[in-house]
This record gives sequence, structure tokens and C-alpha cells, in this order.
Amino acid sequence: MADDSDDAKWARAREIAAEDDALEAEYAWHKYQQAVASRFARACSSAVLQMFETGTNEKGEPLTQFEFEALCERWCEVFGFLPPMGEPSEHVGEPDTLPDDEELLNMKRVVRIAGVSKSTIKRWVADPESNFPKPVQISKRRIGWRADAVKAWRSKIEAGGSDRRH
Repeated sequence: MADDSDDAKWARAREIAAEDDALEAEYAWHKYQQAVASRFARACSSAVLQMFETGTNEKGEPLTQFEFEALCERWCEVFGFLPPMGEPSEHVGEPDTLPDDEELLNMKRVVRIAGVSKSTIKRWVADPESNFPKPVQISKRRIGWRADAVKAWRSKIEAGGSDRRH
């Protein structure tokens, strides 16, 4: 015999709503994954490499977080391995030495160590929810990043402890 009490009806209604919410979330994730897969689906290997190196899309505009994710997916499809995290080395074979912990880093060095574009770093700095290190004010018109904070963030990423943004 089914329980027709109000409490049972409320409980069943909540179960149905939760199932619907879960299905909607799963569908939204599926649509997002399809959009990521299709964003750069026609980009050839040289275009993927160029966009990844410059941090810009095919129009020369800075990559959005969505485009960065899509470009990483396309990189994996085209090259068969995960994209590198660092900047391409001009002198192949020379190790990229990390700065001393006490150093203050300019944007160019932070870009090289973090392996993302300048615009991505600016976006992360502006995002209060980002775990990327915040810069310190060096002078009225100059900022820098503590090397120990950037290196710690990089180590966390390399260890697979988090995504690039957090």
C-alpha cells in the first residue's frame, strides 16, 4: 500500500526534482563538452601550435578560458599528448632555471614560469576566486610577483593537485 501522507508526497517530489536537476546538469555538461570539442575542430597542427604559443585565437584575440580548454583538447587530438605548461625554449637543451625564492618577477618571467598567456594571468589576478598568486606593488606604476609564490603554484599544478586556474 502506497504512503499517501503529505510527508511522503513532499519526499517523492524532492526526489523527482533532484533527479531532474541531475539530468539537466548532465545534459549541460554534455553540451559544454560538445562545444569544447567543436570550437577548434578544423584547426590544423600549425594553427593549433601558433594559437597555443601566442595565447590568442584565430582572430588574434586573447583566448577565453573556454577557448583555452578547447585548444588544449584540440592539441591532444592533433599531437597525441598533453600540451606543455611552459613557454617554448629558444635554446633547446638548456634547462629553464627557476628564480630564487626572494626574487620579484616581472610579467614576462611569470608568463614563462606559469606557461599561460599574459592575458590569462591578468584575468586570474582580477578573479577573486583564483588561487593564482597575486602581484605586489613595487612602485606606483610597477607590480611584480614573489618567485616563491609562483613556484609553489607551479609545483601544485605539476603535481596534478589542481587545475591551472585554481
